[in-house]
Parts: sequence; C-alpha cells; structure tokens
Amino acid sequence: MARSRVMNDVQTAVRMPRELYERLQAAGRPIGEEIRQRLEASFAAEPPVTADPKTAQLLAAISKVAGEASGYFGRWHERPYAFRVLHGGIEAASRFFKPSDDVGPGRDPKADKAYMVELFFGENESPETIGRVLAGMALTGWADFKPPQSEERKP
Repeated sequence: MARSRVMNDVQTAVRMPRELYERLQAAGRPIGEEIRQRLEASFAAEPPVTADPKTAQLLAAISKVAGEASGYFGRWHERPYAFRVLHGGIEAASRFFKPSDDVGPGRDPKADKAYMVELFFGENESPETIGRVLAGMALTGWADFKPPQSEERKP
C-alpha cells in the first residue's frame, strides 16, 4: 500500500454479526479492503448531490430508469436497445420538469392526466401498451416510486 494512502487512512473497528464477517472473509480479499470497496460502491450508487432540488429529482428518476432498464435489457452503455429505453426515459423525465409556461397557458402538467398520458406514452401508443406499462408499474412497485421532494414541497 502506498505510504501516502496509509498516512491518510483512519483505522476503525466495526462490530458485525459473525455470519456477515464470514461472508466478507469468503469474498477472497482482506476484510478491510472488502468493506472499503463495498462502502465506496454504495456511495457511488447514490445520485449526485445538487443544490437544485428539481435537478436532484430528475437525477433520481433517471437513475431509477437506468437501473430498471439494465435489469430488463442489459446495461444501457452495452446494449443498443437498453440505451434507447433509457433515452426515452430521460426524455420523458425531463419533459415532466419542463416549466409549465412552455406547456401552454393554464396547464398544470402534474395535475392534467391527459397531459401525463401524452407525456409518458406519446400520442400514437396503443391502449394495450399503455395497459402493459401500467400493470408493470403496479406489479413491480414502480407506481410507488417517489423521487426526492424539492424543498418547496416538503411540509
């Protein structure tokens, strides 16, 4: 290990159940290194922190779409179809946050169900496709997904 890293490291003790300790041992790396790598990976999985709450909501939605797309179609950066799925999700998510002045006078995109259908499904989508998507959302818990709320919406 490089001397500069040793100088910047902090030694700590972690209490854990024996079963977890044994699973870490079985990973094949020194336990401290295994814990360090897993902690770093868990922080890397979090959406980036941003001062703008709407951007945080958008990034959380994109992260969720990317994760779901990967689960069904493979990694977006390795599979063209998964990339197109993610691209469509990013486009829909960004339109969701489009300022309401751009939508049309007096139209609230979050309250207008016809607008939401148009936003997420497009004007040419079949009722069967819309039904399959809604069923998938209901059955997988996607309907319960709530991106982090902006400061202005918190009580």
